[in-house]
Amino acid sequence: MERATSRAPSAAHRASVPAVHDGAVAVVGLGGVGTTLVGSFVAGLSERGAAQLVGELSSADAARLGSQSAEQLVAQLRWSSLVGETLTTTEVRSLLGLSRQALDSRRRSGSLLGLSDVRGMTRYPSWQFDVESRGVRPQVAMVSRPFRDELPEVREDQIVSWASTLQDDLEHRSPAQWITRGGDDDRLVRSATRAALRLAQ
Repeated sequence: MERATSRAPSAAHRASVPAVHDGAVAVVGLGGVGTTLVGSFVAGLSERGAAQLVGELSSADAARLGSQSAEQLVAQLRWSSLVGETLTTTEVRSLLGLSRQALDSRRRSGSLLGLSDVRGMTRYPSWQFDVESRGVRPQVAMVSRPFRDELPEVREDQIVSWASTLQDDLEHRSPAQWITRGGDDDRLVRSATRAALRLAQ
């Protein structure tokens, strides 16, 4: 008679398996921060009265929704790591003294770049702003123009992604770093133009 055998979970699987000990959730392989993250997620569901709704899910649906939530979180963390510090719409309006309509107009003109996070909220990379003068750095429009000329349908996130990435032609600095450190504007615009042309191919 063939005996049933069981295999231990792989290392990759163990690294993401939540374990429950005395009512607390521990995430194997993610340390204390992982425990806090998952525990807060579970507590948030409970606080919002979602226990019954969650209980009605099939195992397959629960796994799918959990995976989607993790993907959204990781995408947001990676994007935040790339873009760096950002300001909210309220913070930007206060800093610049602009109405929401004027702010939208600046984005449409390419003189200001905004991004939507996973919750649909608009965030503005902070490197665009000169806090002392309470204004937008003119280099933002300078680097936006080549992208908009070469790619009429260019998205703001494409420009921000380029501006957040190290560039060989800017002494291995990102355009955002180049701007905030007072780098030469002509070199900056040439770098933006080359990037826009590559993207347009």
